[in-house]
Amino acid sequence: MSRPWSPLERMGAVGVGVVALLMAWSVLRVPVVSVDGRTLWGLHARVLHDAGGYPAPELLDPGFPIPHRQYPPLLPWLDAIALRVLPVDPALRLVPWLFYLAIIGLLLAELPRRDPECGRLLALAYALLPTLLLSEEGGADAGVADTVLGAWVVGAALLLDLGRPLGAGLCAGAAALTKNEGLVLGPLLVASALLRCGGARWRLRPAALAGAAFAVLVLPWLWLRADLPAGFDERYASRLTWDRLAAGLERAPDIAIEMVRVGFLHPQRAGLFWWMVVALWAASSRRAAALLDGRLFILPAYVAILVLVYLVSPWPGVTQVQLSFERLLLQLAPLALLGLTRSEGQPIIPI
Repeated sequence: MSRPWSPLERMGAVGVGVVALLMAWSVLRVPVVSVDGRTLWGLHARVLHDAGGYPAPELLDPGFPIPHRQYPPLLPWLDAIALRVLPVDPALRLVPWLFYLAIIGLLLAELPRRDPECGRLLALAYALLPTLLLSEEGGADAGVADTVLGAWVVGAALLLDLGRPLGAGLCAGAAALTKNEGLVLGPLLVASALLRCGGARWRLRPAALAGAAFAVLVLPWLWLRADLPAGFDERYASRLTWDRLAAGLERAPDIAIEMVRVGFLHPQRAGLFWWMVVALWAASSRRAAALLDGRLFILPAYVAILVLVYLVSPWPGVTQVQLSFERLLLQLAPLALLGLTRSEGQPIIPI
């Protein structure tokens, strides 16, 4: 039986309820102003809605001016479904907002079971992240994909904790079909099944099952994507060469400093969230368990890959860090909270 809610928890829940109501009004009444939400995800959704299938003829036409025509199609598919019953702006805002609510529900259901003392507060801390509430380029109702990707990532991790590698692989595949970053986070999640899947540790079978489910979803889309004409795209994978990495090393200190600023020093972005995550992990006597059993190793591994991408970015200086890193951190936030607790119900964080 769960314990009663504390005054602080009730105050946080009231805050989340007020925020949810304000976001519902925003979804229904406020036009999408995010550049990516309108000109990328929204445009893809509209052409898929008009075509009634994927790939839309516009994506196959090299003369049609559409950005990132090879981007993953899952969010535009979902937006296209919403467009059947809603006007454009509410439809584009609705889908990511529903995933945000789903993450809150999952965390409020799961984290208190794992950590009765701190679980609710951790879930509420995610729900009130400033970027999710305030940013028109990365917010939960901004019409972009990062919250959706974060939902698939935390869903895959939770299913691995429950010993369900096939479902986890499907969620990891959905992450890859949501955003290109899912092609990195998905395999990292699959690999984490080697460390633990349910009660099993250091076994190949769960990772193989998760990998097979991931491949079943992702490989057909990669095959379809290969037939799409090249369009405006940074194509970071092709830019990861030794020469470009060496040329980018001179801006590595600036990139690292800017990433720290975005994650820790800009209250209008992450607030104190990542300070909390790092402090709770550092104060724990079970830091290694959190990194391995809790899959927190995915966070530094992913950030290290992002550093390499920023080194070869065609954007000048630290511009791309400033434009993207706060949104990329949203993809990791629910996973970070899940990793600070143990699925067996014993808290990793100190009480």
